[in-house]
Parts: sequence; structure tokens; C-alpha cells
Amino acid sequence: MWFKKPVILFILFLILIGIVLNACGSNSGNVKNNGENNTLPANEIPSENNKSTPEEKIINPLTGLMVPKNSLLKRPFAVVIENEKKSRPQSGLYKADVVYEVLAEGGITRFLALYLSFDPEKDLEIGPVRSARPYLIEFAKNYGAVFVHYGGSPQAYSYFKEDKKFPHIDGIYDNVTFYRKKERPAPHNAYTSMDKLVSTANRLNLYKDVDTKPFEFSDEESDIINDFQTAEKVEIPYNSSYKVTYIFDKKEGIYRRFMNENLHADKNTNNPITTKNLLILYMNTKVIDKEGRLTIETYGSGNGFYIFDGKCVKILWERKENGNLKLLSLDKKNIKLRKGNIWIQVVPQNTKIKFDSNNN
Repeated sequence: MWFKKPVILFILFLILIGIVLNACGSNSGNVKNNGENNTLPANEIPSENNKSTPEEKIINPLTGLMVPKNSLLKRPFAVVIENEKKSRPQSGLYKADVVYEVLAEGGITRFLALYLSFDPEKDLEIGPVRSARPYLIEFAKNYGAVFVHYGGSPQAYSYFKEDKKFPHIDGIYDNVTFYRKKERPAPHNAYTSMDKLVSTANRLNLYKDVDTKPFEFSDEESDIINDFQTAEKVEIPYNSSYKVTYIFDKKEGIYRRFMNENLHADKNTNNPITTKNLLILYMNTKVIDKEGRLTIETYGSGNGFYIFDGKCVKILWERKENGNLKLLSLDKKNIKLRKGNIWIQVVPQNTKIKFDSNNN
């Protein structure tokens, strides 16, 4: 047809113009005066939202370790945990920053587990929770902690009556923070969790910032000048049927805990209980009633041992009324602990501790 040729020529002309304009546009937008290409593809353009910021960290004053800021609680929680045979294995002890083990009536021990750091993404079950004793309260006061218990001795309730402002959470009057597990018989089955404790402390207006710095820490060995003795294996006989043993793991630089020769592990995770620092403190202990309840002098001064890195050194402890526990070398210089968690074994004056090299 007569009009085909002009149309074809016109279409070719438009295509040519398009090619020229596209080439010009692609060059003119990407070249600055210095001739360098300064444009990044859209998916590579830096964005404030895409920048990875390092997680802010802060020192945990109970361990000296750096931890994520959002994992540090405003104040410690000190939980009384049972150690009678029916209560084993316990839950949550392996995550505590500081743990006291101390005698209760009947020759068995109880734990006071202190928590200041935790994983905010994963709740932590703690228990079985048991009743208060005055000396456990005194240990908790050293840290400005919220004291967590399920019931208490008459002496402990007298303490709460005299000091109505003492921050504590009692399971006897609280079936929200605490729960019973059917797999174990009462009273060995009362549990709580870190989420529940923080929630209840908030509700009771107890969850407040507290300045606590009970220990000094250092990675240097020269800060302790006493003579050392080998302590790769430590045996603590609380009585003829209950012995605690700690065995040093040279590779990891920690002590593994055993009860009556059995590895002490967590009920829910089976994680072994370990510690970086082991303190043994001698405190005057005596029976005060027909039920066999005890009184323990947590104030004053006494002897003890500091065990770390497969070594043991003799120490002194001092604590004035309403003051912090002080750990001193024999020449009265402050002891600095290694950075890490702490287990404190409180023992009567006549307890014979055995230190040895680990030949196993």
C-alpha cells in the first residue's frame, strides 16, 4: 500500500530518538564534575534503619561480667530454694549469679539464689521455693534484693513484722506468682519464674533501681598475695550423709558441683551447675528450738577460703550490722574475685574441708 513506507520510516525515527535520549539520560544523572560515578543501586543505598548498631552492654555488679543492658534487672531477687532429697533436681540454680548454701534444721541445706541478670527472651523457672529463715534474710539484705520465699519460721515472720518495709514476696499469700507442680508432692513442689517475679515486684512497687556492689573483681592473679595450696578437688561434708564436692575443669576454668558424688544439674535443661568462684565461710551456728531450727551469726568476722583456678587461699570475712560482706586477705587487704558467678558455702566452725589435686 502507498502509505507503508512513510509509516515505517516514522517508526524508525521514533526508535532512534528514544535510544539517543536514553543514553544521554543515563550518563547525565550519574556523573558529577569529577567524572566519577557516585550513584548506588537502590538496594545498596545506606539507610539509618539498616545500620547494625552494637548491642549496648553493662557490668553486672554481682559477677563483674559485661551483659546486654536489657538483661540486667533493676535490683536482685533472692530466692530460697529447697535441697531436701525430694526437691532434687532443682530448677534455675545454674542461672543464678550468686548462690549461698547453708544449713537448715534436720542437717540438710537450703540455697539462697540471687538473680540480677536473665535472658529476657526466655523465662526461667525457679524452685522448689521454700520457707524463710532469719539468716537467709540477712544474706539477701547484703544485696538490696527482693526476698522470695514460701512461708517461714516464727523467727522469720517476727523479722517481717518488725521491718514492714522489707521487700519480700511470700508464696503463702500469693497463688499468682507461685504455682504447684503435680509431679512432686507438697511441700516440695512450689515454683515461680523470673517473669512472674518481675511482674509481681512491679505490682507491689518493689521493682526499683537499687545500687548494689557487693564484690570487687579482677582478672589479675597478683591481687592476692597469700600462699596458695592446690584445690582442684574440694570436699565439704555438711554431715555424714551429705557431702558437697567441687571439681576443677582446667579447660573451661570453672568448678563443677557434685552432691554425694552425683553431678548437680538443672531439672529442666540438664545443664551442670558450675562456678567460677567458690567461697567457704565459717560462721557460728547453733540450734535454737526443739524443731532443730538454727541461728547463724552473719555479722562480725570469721575465717574462710577462697577457691579459684584450681587454687585455694585462706581469707577473712567481716560484716558490720547493716553493712556489706567484706572479703579480706590475711594481711587485711580487699580480695578481688575472678569475673564470673559465685557459690558461697556457709559452714559451721567445726567443718573439716578437704582440698586435693584431681587425680581422676
